Amino acid sequence: MKQRHSSTDSFKAAFGHYSQTGPPGCIIPLYLMGTKTIAVLITIAFSVIGVLGDYFLKLASEREQSLRTNWFYLGFALYASTAFGWVFVMKHLKLATISVLYSVSLVLLLTAIGVVLFQESLNYFEVIGIVFAVVSLVLLMRFA
Repeated sequence: MKQRHSSTDSFKAAFGHYSQTGPPGCIIPLYLMGTKTIAVLITIAFSVIGVLGDYFLKLASEREQSLRTNWFYLGFALYASTAFGWVFVMKHLKLATISVLYSVSLVLLLTAIGVVLFQESLNYFEVIGIVFAVVSLVLLMRFA
């Protein structure tokens, strides 16, 4: 009778020398994480990639011919590069969960980029609005 192998066995076979501690810098070995945890981490990573893409698109928007700049092409490429990973994420998480994770990450990261790199200022109402937005997204996540 043929024995079935789990994804953990496959991971250990491919990366046996990492089986005790995980890749360098990894606190928890990847094979111990469930697919949902990995999907959540990928979603957050895609938020970072999306914000990086937004950063380059913002740089492009400040030029005369925005759509013909290298900044535009780089931002576009960053967005497009996440398409394959989104398919994995969507197999393992509900769209409501994905949207909340992505939205919270995006709100916080884009605000930080705007304030730190583009010297955009926030008034008290905008700060309160961001706090309320994050709270609402967290509440949605809680019940999604």
